[in-house]
Amino acid sequence: MVEVTFTDKDGRLAFTAEGHSGYGEYGKDIVCAAVSALAFTLAGNAEDMKTNGWLVRDPEIDMETGAKVVCAPKKECIAEARLVFCTVMTGFVMLENSYPEHVHVTLLGESESS
Repeated sequence: MVEVTFTDKDGRLAFTAEGHSGYGEYGKDIVCAAVSALAFTLAGNAEDMKTNGWLVRDPEIDMETGAKVVCAPKKECIAEARLVFCTVMTGFVMLENSYPEHVHVTLLGESESS
């Protein structure tokens, strides 16, 4: 199963995805392909946010061992950055709804305990 987590806490937006869906043969798994497409879309958008000057510092992006994207948006750009993350998150939630035995999405925000 692919475990996907989105976090919006302390002025930081974060996404991680780990695991293998187990839906199909390794290298031909359409669920893992969809996860990769969404993860690379978010990573590309994080680079765009950097280019546009929306971030306090460079995004942390790791697509080698699972997927990880972490951004610290400037206060005046937080709404736009959240929209980018929420758009990709919607894709993951739709994927989870279609393949609930293969993808699990967790959403963590300010109201969640540490």
